[in-house]
Amino acid sequence: MRCYKLTIPVMLLLIFQAGKASPYNPADTSNLWREIIKIEAVFHDTTHLSFNATFYLKDVDTVTVLDTLAGTYKTSGDKYYFSLDSTVIIQNDFYHLTLYTDQKLAILTRPNTFGLNLFQVNLNDPAFTQMHVNYLHSTDSGAYRKISFYFKTGSPYRQLDVVYDTASHHISSVEYDIKKNQYDGTTPDHYYHVKAVCTSYTTGAFNDTAFSMAPYFIRKNGIYSLVSPYGSYQLINNQ
Repeated sequence: MRCYKLTIPVMLLLIFQAGKASPYNPADTSNLWREIIKIEAVFHDTTHLSFNATFYLKDVDTVTVLDTLAGTYKTSGDKYYFSLDSTVIIQNDFYHLTLYTDQKLAILTRPNTFGLNLFQVNLNDPAFTQMHVNYLHSTDSGAYRKISFYFKTGSPYRQLDVVYDTASHHISSVEYDIKKNQYDGTTPDHYYHVKAVCTSYTTGAFNDTAFSMAPYFIRKNGIYSLVSPYGSYQLINNQ
């Protein structure tokens, strides 16, 4: 199984160098949901923000690293571009397009919230949190904070950790376990471990042409057609 099937919607464990980071210490947990909103707001409100992300997929049972992939993100408001291995996702104000170049498949839908792609799930969705989240806890280490989500029995997730810079609210990493049967329909008590590490945050290195759909398809008389070099792809229109 390719890592992107698990991690495309994910965003991002800071890897502390030996001797450089102090041990984690408990922090006040009263405003942790507000911190999650701040993190989302930084990604949403920063114009033309780009960064790199490296994804790691491991089998928890065998401690085997199954895949390692590097990707790039470009975001601006609700618009974003993401490239990882053979998958590209582009969203602008009108469309959300996913290209699976290895399968020659394109899926077109309406735009969705970047927060959903940032954390894999919409952590600010009351329905999700009431059904799955048991409690939150935070610990601080130098300039970084780790917010840990602990899930209820029966949830497909185990502990999810979000590490971020408390000054910029840029995510350093996201790390979590998810049940294998969410993907293969079997082994309900076994897990994949997913880690995504983010680096190289910059602003202003691109413009809104990064979110244009013109290189991918045209719409004429209400009909959508893929353009070269994607003309041979199957297009699934789920708008």
